[in-house]
Amino acid sequence: MCEETHNKVKKDIKKPTYKYIEADSIIYGLSDDYAFTINEYFCIYSFFVTYSLCAKQSSKKRRIEDYGWQAEEGKKTTIVTSRLKDALSTALDLDSDPFFIFTEDNDLKARFAEVNLKDGKPTDISTERAVIGKTSGSNPYFKLFYRIRNALAHGKFILKNAPSGEQIILMQDNDNANVTARIILKKSTLLSFIRITDGKRRCFIGQLSGQI
Repeated sequence: MCEETHNKVKKDIKKPTYKYIEADSIIYGLSDDYAFTINEYFCIYSFFVTYSLCAKQSSKKRRIEDYGWQAEEGKKTTIVTSRLKDALSTALDLDSDPFFIFTEDNDLKARFAEVNLKDGKPTDISTERAVIGKTSGSNPYFKLFYRIRNALAHGKFILKNAPSGEQIILMQDNDNANVTARIILKKSTLLSFIRITDGKRRCFIGQLSGQI
């Protein structure tokens, strides 16, 4: 699904790069405005990091079937994945939202500029948006989850309050010296992703009760 290949890239194929300089990070020099509750921290870290849906990100990886998204007899798993994608789109429609860009090309600088995610402190933290660099898989949600996982696991995120009072998460993912993703999401969107995926199995619903 969102498994990132570990095979060597052929010499004639250039890997997309965008040089990482700490002071140019979208989270550099910022401090948290709020903190996750204990339940939020448990659910967010467990879902996106410990039990990541993305292959090879965790030895405790879960499949969508583990959350109750079972294929009907004789149906392919891809159909189940499509149903989950449709459900997740009720929280955030990645196919139609122009502020969420998935690129396979070496054009990250231009793409960051398109959605106001250029180097340095973002001037707009209210608008949900992201630029996701080359990440294998066809499901955009799993690509996004992959990059969210990395940002959370490596502590490359900042919790900010938008002018409206909405709680926001700023995230950046780096591959060594290269930026691979920049993401700004509402905390409520992150929790909705968990609630929707987990709705059939209810692994986390109790902990999230009343929060989304």
